[in-house]
Amino acid sequence: MGATQEERLKELRLQNLERGRAATAKAMAQRALARRVLAQRQLIHKVKYLDKTYKDGWVHHDICRRLDKFREDVAAEKSPRLMLFMPPRHGKSRLASQEFPSHVLGHHPTWEIIAASYAESLPIGFSRKIRNQIATKEYRQIFPDTYLDKTDKAATGWATTAGGRYTPVGVGGGISGKGAHILILDDLVKDAESADSDTIREGIVDWYETTAKTRLAPGGGVLLIMTRWRYDDIAGTLLEQDEQHRTELMEILEDNREALDNADAHERPALEQNITEIQEQLDALDDWEVVEYPAIADKYEYLSAGGNIRRLDDSVPEGSQDKLLRKPGDALHPARYPRSILLNMKINMQPRHWSAMYQQKPTPDEGDYFQRGWFRYERGHPPLSEMKIVVAWDLAVGEKKRNDYTVGLVAGLDWQGHIHLIHMVRGRWSDMETIADKVIDTHMTWQAQMTGVEQGQLSLALGPSLTKRIRERTLSGENISITLAEGDDALRPITDKDMRARPLQGRLQQGMVYLPMKEITPWVEDLEMEFLRFPNATHDDIVDGASWATRMLARMTPPAKPVLIVDNKGKPKSWRDRIKAHVRNSRGGDHMAA
Repeated sequence: MGATQEERLKELRLQNLERGRAATAKAMAQRALARRVLAQRQLIHKVKYLDKTYKDGWVHHDICRRLDKFREDVAAEKSPRLMLFMPPRHGKSRLASQEFPSHVLGHHPTWEIIAASYAESLPIGFSRKIRNQIATKEYRQIFPDTYLDKTDKAATGWATTAGGRYTPVGVGGGISGKGAHILILDDLVKDAESADSDTIREGIVDWYETTAKTRLAPGGGVLLIMTRWRYDDIAGTLLEQDEQHRTELMEILEDNREALDNADAHERPALEQNITEIQEQLDALDDWEVVEYPAIADKYEYLSAGGNIRRLDDSVPEGSQDKLLRKPGDALHPARYPRSILLNMKINMQPRHWSAMYQQKPTPDEGDYFQRGWFRYERGHPPLSEMKIVVAWDLAVGEKKRNDYTVGLVAGLDWQGHIHLIHMVRGRWSDMETIADKVIDTHMTWQAQMTGVEQGQLSLALGPSLTKRIRERTLSGENISITLAEGDDALRPITDKDMRARPLQGRLQQGMVYLPMKEITPWVEDLEMEFLRFPNATHDDIVDGASWATRMLARMTPPAKPVLIVDNKGKPKSWRDRIKAHVRNSRGGDHMAA
């Protein structure tokens, strides 16, 4: 007896329902597989796969992307060196010291990892979390080939069945016999008291150089992730040492190349051998990638197509491929620490601690040549029409200065003889015509009476490009007029940098130099840092520019006293009187939030 039409329709509906369920199950399985594949490939997706409650921001994606690249570079035996500077409690240790090691061992179960912190208890805590995560079935879904060795799984150090190993250690601890494809250094300083101890700081650097670093496998990588404390903490010390070594070797290399150009046939083999050996030493120096994440942005921050964070005073032109990360004043991870909380922290801590720990810009308390107490600040400078304006440039030209900055300082002299540093142009530009355009634009924008460049740099490096660009831009219709410091006004070379900066030192000591307030003008922090570290800092371009500007203004007669304008009650309305209440020095005065 044949089935009725109703029965056939019912059977058809059941078949369609089963096919729909099968298609849904297949789609869900495909999505789950895609999530597992993505979690295996990228650290940030592994974190979110294993922790559905994880609150990620752009900064965590950026860190994970860099850690993924770091792991790939270790696999290629490129000996990567990565420093990540981040404020406290923003998630750096969770990613670098907990999630990253388990991700690494998932890809490379034979690798060895040494993780260090200021005390052994911290990496041991991470050790337990990493070990427990690897034992989960969810982790096994991502990395099916990584297993813990059941006979060697203590929190103080454990192994994988493939021979890999995780070793936690405190600074100063012994790790003899242990190896490291990756060395993780996470907050090697406990607190401000430890950071300010010369003995502790020197001990940390010594332990790293003589113990920890010696355990690296060929091509192994060092990851230093920390909150900055001081300019001479382990990060600052390592960067300074490497820069000094690089500078010294570059100078020796240039001397040998110059000697080779004038050598006879008998001398050439030895010089060529010297050049080869020096180049090998340069190639062997650590090449640290440094990434800073300030708690509150002081510039526009963009992610370039190449993966670098660009910090600019102005927004990029429309149509740029750079991705905007945040604007000046934006918090780093507002979902966890909004701007209001950060500002509250800033108000209630010492400025030097805020600058170092939260903005990653540590500065010395006092300098050998310039003192912090000499700095005076103002909310605004006199009108340009009431000052004599100069621009002084220190150019990074020549092989020895390839890592230096080109700096232009705009300074004004008021009727009382006070110097106002009102603008700074700073960057690394290799093209001399680009620098020439910067010189022209800065001179015209600030209505300068004179622009100065050290005599040798002007005649040999900048001069031809400057003449060319002035001619080209004049022909295109621009009205360009520049007075250069030449003839009697020429900036004749002064090799002794201390002597060159002596007039600047004297004016600062007398309280005759004013800076824009740091909260309003972020470049002042870079200026302060360099001043306070002079003459021992790697870079002194800003000091050189300010020194030349001071010498230029010292040759000028101050402008006439401006006419005092009063209101209808007879009260003065000059710029000085309007901002008098806001002028302060570093020993006291009001404190502005960023």
